[in-house]
Amino acid sequence: MKKLLLFDIDGTLLTGAGVERFKRSINNLHNLEIKSDRDFNGYTDFLILAALLEDEGWDKKQIEEAMPELMRELDRVHAETFHAENITLLPGVTDLLVTLKSKNITLGLITGNLRTVAERKLKALGIWDYFTEGGFGSDPHTVRADLVRLAVKQAGFKNDLDNVFVIGDTPRDIQAATEAGIKNSVGVANGFRDIKELSDAGAKFVFEDLVNTDAVLRNLQLI
Repeated sequence: MKKLLLFDIDGTLLTGAGVERFKRSINNLHNLEIKSDRDFNGYTDFLILAALLEDEGWDKKQIEEAMPELMRELDRVHAETFHAENITLLPGVTDLLVTLKSKNITLGLITGNLRTVAERKLKALGIWDYFTEGGFGSDPHTVRADLVRLAVKQAGFKNDLDNVFVIGDTPRDIQAATEAGIKNSVGVANGFRDIKELSDAGAKFVFEDLVNTDAVLRNLQLI
């Protein structure tokens, strides 16, 4: 039976992200000094920009009109400031991806990153080519679950949701999977989250990390 595993990026596959590029992009185009210190873990790039502008008093129409240019600026800022040495592949990731690929399991991404940003990060770490499908922050969406649905549809699993797994490090990743009808939600703490927090969000499987490939595969019943 074919399986589809959809991975979040930041906090799940790698570490080294932040919100400064969002504030800088807004400031570059609109001369706004954003002071927000909200927790945006599990948000998409689009939703982070929208939330920051909402906090500044912008209405929905203003945000919609500004968003296309802001997304382009966000990518430009990321390309300008990106340094591969500032991101780190999390322990166990490469071994897990190599093993999954050897078993002919379809691998995809569910990420809030713009597609270009995701590609830039994962190519720098040498793992971009493992993934064939994806829902990205640059794809049309109003909630993160929309990206899960998109990736599932692209991969041809729309009518086979029992064989889809969504893997992430935040409660929002788990909630998005649930909202998209995915029962096999997988929480990975990676030292950033509490195991209980992910369980309480509804994760069917929870791991401290992805270091033990065999244990991950056994628990997910992939071997």
